[in-house]
Amino acid sequence: MTHSFGRISLKKASTAMALVAVSAVLAGCQSSSAPKTVETDDPCGAKQYKHLIGTDASKLDMKQFKEGTRLLYPTTPTTRDYRTDRLNIHANTNGKIIRLDCN
Repeated sequence: MTHSFGRISLKKASTAMALVAVSAVLAGCQSSSAPKTVETDDPCGAKQYKHLIGTDASKLDMKQFKEGTRLLYPTTPTTRDYRTDRLNIHANTNGKIIRLDCN
């Protein structure tokens, strides 16, 4: 048995109200801003120094990098703490910069 209020049936009104409620709930689940990809993609700023790859590591002025930056050769001892804000400059045994990464 369906009751009518004016021209809209009770069943149609209930369905419409349920859809509005579901829409409101889903709208509240949306993120209010875009994700910050810059921080996760390059938190230590390694990309800005990629031009150093292939250059002589001994000629680097380490003062140009922020505190905590490490120049690492294959035999350089390192700590195992993981810090995404720390720039690591990797050089090979010939002293050429081969890679930059965050850790």
